[in-house]
Amino acid sequence: MPKQNSKQQKIIAKLRSTPVLVLMSAAVVSATFLSHGFGVFAASCTTTADCQQQISNLSTQNAQAQSSLSTLEAQAGSYQAAINALQAQISALQAQISANQAQQAALQQQIVQNQQELAKQKETLSNDLKTMYISGQITPFEMLATSSNLSDYIDQQEAYSAVQDKIQSTLDQINLLQKQLQAQKDQVDQLLQTLSAQQAQVAAAENEQSNLLSYNESQQTSFNQQIQANKTALAQLYAQQAVIIAASFGGGFH
Repeated sequence: MPKQNSKQQKIIAKLRSTPVLVLMSAAVVSATFLSHGFGVFAASCTTTADCQQQISNLSTQNAQAQSSLSTLEAQAGSYQAAINALQAQISALQAQISANQAQQAALQQQIVQNQQELAKQKETLSNDLKTMYISGQITPFEMLATSSNLSDYIDQQEAYSAVQDKIQSTLDQINLLQKQLQAQKDQVDQLLQTLSAQQAQVAAAENEQSNLLSYNESQQTSFNQQIQANKTALAQLYAQQAVIIAASFGGGFH
């Protein structure tokens, strides 16, 4: 028999130092089937070259899958950061909406109160005008004649005029305030519409980012399953390759 070279002797020595039970267990594992979403299969090879070719292919696949997985993980981080930023915007917009809704309610309450005060002042003015009208049925000459003196007549006329001026001034102030309050409320109403529209847009963007993140995570799961399946297949192929190499040197261990 030809003398074996040093490389073959090293291989034989290494194989002989490996317990037979371990090799047999590996061979049993090679017969198991995998089903991780990539189809049911068993790693099998008949020659060392065949084994090595499959090992090389699976190693390349795993390297590519790991690269894709790393890219997906980086993208997932970007998606999550975008989601966090958009959620912060939604919260800030909601705070503005709540504050403006409170202001809107306060302005509406003031408007109602002013309307009530306006109605009250109008009623007062109406009553005073009725009184003045009745008094006005008396001619100035008759009023002067019935007054105790000229001073009383002048005081009475001035009193009527002062009351009328005061009520009219109050009405003017209330009407002016009412217009100002309504203008403020209109601005708040418009701002609320704008904020609500912005919030809806941001919420739509946040939902889109969440969908992208969900799809990204499902892809990560698929790649992880593929990597794990390939690792199991690689273990099977290495075990079968070891058995084939051992068989080529006599088929047994002593």
